[in-house]
Amino acid sequence: MSEPPVKPVLQKPPGYKDPNSRPVSVGSDHRHGNRPDGTYLDARTTTRLEVKNPNGKMTYYYGDTEVEVSFGEGGYETELGTTTVPAFTMLEKNTRDLRVETKASNKLVVDEVGSKLRARYRSKSLPVNVEARTKVGVGVAGLKIGMVGVTVKCDGMSKKQLDGGDMPKCVINMLKW
Repeated sequence: MSEPPVKPVLQKPPGYKDPNSRPVSVGSDHRHGNRPDGTYLDARTTTRLEVKNPNGKMTYYYGDTEVEVSFGEGGYETELGTTTVPAFTMLEKNTRDLRVETKASNKLVVDEVGSKLRARYRSKSLPVNVEARTKVGVGVAGLKIGMVGVTVKCDGMSKKQLDGGDMPKCVINMLKW
């Protein structure tokens, strides 16, 4: 008798989150106004990123994490700002929530872009994009191993989808050549 084929085992990357919970959530307050000299955007966002260390023997070391938030897609994507979260350490079997706040105040935008942002914001269909860049190192039995650059990018999820419990579609790049 032949044995069943062996299935490859995929290791979960540092910070892997169970797909049954929401690792990224975004709350926002948005105001858009037309003035005689152009269209301006005032927006404030709070993004929550959940980082989890399910391993019982390893400690993860994270460098400063730069988080960039933007609204929209394609030609009308508008950057809201970038915030840096200080370096931190994840002990064994630990979870950490990173709250990141960004703010755009009196940001001049093209009138057409402002109208699209306003309409999509009111209908809760405005795409939210979050990109986090950091470095991750591993510690095992008191030995600290070097740090590697990691980028996590979550694009195109609307507020309505996030509020409905949908998981953001995120791409993790590590050792990208």
